[in-house]
Amino acid sequence: MDALFIAHGKVKDGKLTITNKTQMQEALGEMDGRVDIVFYKAGSYRLQRYWFGVVVKTLMEKFQLRKWEVHRDLLRRFNPDDKPLNSEIIESVCQASAEDGIYIPEAKGKDNR
Repeated sequence: MDALFIAHGKVKDGKLTITNKTQMQEALGEMDGRVDIVFYKAGSYRLQRYWFGVVVKTLMEKFQLRKWEVHRDLLRRFNPDDKPLNSEIIESVCQASAEDGIYIPEAKGKDNR
């Protein structure tokens, strides 16, 4: 299965608590074989929604790639220092895409990034 599931959680005192555990269990039930697990510090919820719902989705459809491939490749190219996702990274991706003739819709307001 070529699926991407993003678990959300919190870490306190070195212990991880998954906040969408039921959905994670359902997703794992549909997978068989090797999986990769990646941890990163989450940015703002609105920023994440814009990143995955607009930026990654637009490029995923344009290049017919999977969501996780686009996400991984963009972060490798535009976030070599492995910082938490932020508006500067998103702006760089949008600018580079525009230079390549790919239109990525803007967020509904600067506060949404």
